[in-house]
Amino acid sequence: MKYDLDKIVETLIQAAILEDLGDRGDITSDAIKLSDRIVNANIIAKQNGVLCGVEIASQVFKTIDEKININCIKNNGDAVDSGDVIVEL
Repeated sequence: MKYDLDKIVETLIQAAILEDLGDRGDITSDAIKLSDRIVNANIIAKQNGVLCGVEIASQVFKTIDEKININCIKNNGDAVDSGDVIVEL
């Protein structure tokens, strides 16, 4: 049996977003809604390790808002130290 991995990942991302936001939205997201502002954010390593999931994280952000600019500083398989910037948004 052949699987379409991209379709599976897309389905999982949609399910996770739906689970987080549900039909009523998310109280935290609603409280900090910044639709009329441009903001910058970083994803930062909390501890030393080997990175995994950068492409999935990027795909999640693009699913939420395709206008988000994503700059991956580190890649899957890279060693990271606590405090390293992994992704700039």
